[in-house]
Parts: sequence; C-alpha cells; structure tokens
Amino acid sequence: MTRVGMMEGKVVVVTFWASWCGYCRKELPALNAMQTRAGPDFFRVVAVNVQDGNDEYRAMTRQMRDYTLTFAPGQLPPVDAFWSVTMYDGKTRFLVDNPLNRYLINSTMLPMLKKNADGGITLYLQHASPGAGLESNWLPAPNGPMGVVMRLYLPKPSVLDGQWVQPKIESHDVGRK
Repeated sequence: MTRVGMMEGKVVVVTFWASWCGYCRKELPALNAMQTRAGPDFFRVVAVNVQDGNDEYRAMTRQMRDYTLTFAPGQLPPVDAFWSVTMYDGKTRFLVDNPLNRYLINSTMLPMLKKNADGGITLYLQHASPGAGLESNWLPAPNGPMGVVMRLYLPKPSVLDGQWVQPKIESHDVGRK
C-alpha cells in the first residue's frame, strides 16, 4: 500500500479508476508508460480503485481536507500565453458543479484575485467557501476526491529547464465525517 507521506516533495499524479470505466482502462497503461519513460524521480502515478466495496477508498474520502496552492511573490507560472488551474471531480473526472459556476482560475483573472500581505496569491481548493473575503481565490472542489490540473500555455524556458518549480498543494485537515 502506498502512503501519502511517502510521496512528500514529489510530483504525484493521482488517478481514480474502476474496471467498469473504459476511459480508466485506457488511461492507466498510458500513465504507467509515461512514468516509465520519465523515471520514478520525475513523478509518480498512484491509482486508487473506486470499485464498490473498496473500504480503503471510503476511509480516504471520510478524511477530506481543504487545500491551498500559494504562489510566492513574483513566482506566478512564467508563460508567454496564459496558465490555468482546473478542478475536476476525482470520481467522475467531470468539472465540478458549484455555486460560483467556476471551474478554473487562470492568469486572465489575476486582477480580481486577492493578494496576500506579502504580494503572493493563495488559491483555495476546497468544497466549502473560504469566506466572502476570499471567494475570489476559491476554486470549488467536490465533496470527495478531486483532481487538480495546472496547465501552462507557451511556457517560458525557466519552466522547461526546471528553474521555475510549481508550488506544492498544501493540505489542511478539516475533520469532515
């Protein structure tokens, strides 16, 4: 069994799958091949089986957390076009229905995002609102497993050569039952 703590500091692709899901059966071999080509030090693939009766999956979803993604001052994704962070339902892989009708936060939204005291920007990746004062930075998540994808369009050389490092998504226990 893979424990989350074993992955600290690594790029991890988490995929939720079931044998009845045709897309899942195609995706897993492709992800495994990509990991093999890139090597285990580049990123890891963790596949979570969501078949009915999977007690480990149910236990994991009972211990949901809120997450933040913080860009330090001057450390937004360096691109020549734009960047985006998109939220997906981890079980269905669809966009998440939410009261804001917001499915992504991207660089075109920067003027409306609230900055931190140090000038950085924190995105709130969670099911419940972080509060009216922070909703501009809220990317609503499902009340269960989620998938977050950051896309960089026309990334600058500092992305490609590893000088710019994507910030970690930080978890915050909210004790959901």
